[in-house]
Amino acid sequence: MTRLVFSSFIFSLLILGTGFVSCESSDEDDFSGPSSVVILTDSSFEHDTQASTGATTGDWFVEFFAPWCGHCKSLAPIWDSLASELKGRINIAKVDVTKNPNIARRFDIKGYPTLKLLHQGRVYDYSGPRNKASLQEFALNGYKSLEGAAVPPPIAYMEIIWDSFKNSLNDVKLLLLRKPEASLILFFVGVFAGVLGSVLLFNLFLDRAPVPAP
Repeated sequence: MTRLVFSSFIFSLLILGTGFVSCESSDEDDFSGPSSVVILTDSSFEHDTQASTGATTGDWFVEFFAPWCGHCKSLAPIWDSLASELKGRINIAKVDVTKNPNIARRFDIKGYPTLKLLHQGRVYDYSGPRNKASLQEFALNGYKSLEGAAVPPPIAYMEIIWDSFKNSLNDVKLLLLRKPEASLILFFVGVFAGVLGSVLLFNLFLDRAPVPAP
């Protein structure tokens, strides 16, 4: 019984912690608005880009950004204009790495913004000036002067689960550091959820217990 209570308590902490931190992050600028830029996520990235094969959806010029990044905010209108200019020739896209950690890990994103061109199963890093003319030249021809590298494969499912667990733990730690008063609420909610879960499990096993013959 004690182990069930403890497990349910930890599970509740993880869920609540993630929820609190997500709410705090939702106030950030998400670069939303009318645009030809394609929004990519952990769930849509491989389907939309076919990055590992480069077989069916053409070339992709992708910005990996963070909503709080000043350089990313400065690039946003240029990126939108580039998307309109190259529409039908190059897919211009962006990924919020703070909400899509699997893509960030897959492409080893360390700084923001990071710009990568995906072409026929290979990836080319852009490190030039962030003006429209330079970006357009790279997307159409400039990348050809680089050797590039093979597009890394998608992250394995078990790695995603493990990363999600570690991120949830970090979210709880961050919440408790930012709002120490929340720890008391989490404790009582966790205890309540643990007791409730234990009672439900106990009743479930009790209902399934064989009834002795008279």
